[in-house]
Amino acid sequence: MPAKKRDNLQAQLTQLNTEIIPAIATSRQQIHDKAKRVGILVSVARGVYDESDKLCKKAPAETVTELALSHINHVIHETKAVANDDPFIARLNEFVPAGENPEQRDVVLVLRQIIQGLERTANATTAELDVLDKRLEMARGLSQAIALKVEDEVDEVTQEILNRYGARVPAKFLECDAMGDPVFDFDLLGRTDLAVLFATKQ
Repeated sequence: MPAKKRDNLQAQLTQLNTEIIPAIATSRQQIHDKAKRVGILVSVARGVYDESDKLCKKAPAETVTELALSHINHVIHETKAVANDDPFIARLNEFVPAGENPEQRDVVLVLRQIIQGLERTANATTAELDVLDKRLEMARGLSQAIALKVEDEVDEVTQEILNRYGARVPAKFLECDAMGDPVFDFDLLGRTDLAVLFATKQ
């Protein structure tokens, strides 16, 4: 392999291992933590909603207790923090007593909106995790392919070899050799700006 090509591949390997993969992994962890937090909030909000709904059916105009209001406001506060990009959640405000606490029917309405907003956020975080998982898999696959070529000095990095290492790469980085078997296309990789490739959602 020409020295210049080896140096370029080594630079891409370093970029993948020290910049791209850690950045994706960090983003994934943040979204994973958010999803976990949303799941807890959904559970708490449903519990508060169920109790409030029971009371509402008996006396919808009755005001909520100070303890219940404290729990409800905490749920609203935490929900706005984790689902701040949802326009309907953004419109909600914590209850500020103005002489009397809010009525049960008002609380039930808000709690229902909170649950629906949290469910939308949960769906969005699941989709984000799926995208990040695919990006992380691709980055690790490219890293493995380069390592096999540069560090292990494998002449042709075939799909079979990649599969052996559990590495997956996009189909566009595979070409057919003289025998018709898929091998990794290092020429295409060399022409690829990895920062641009991973800046776009795959």
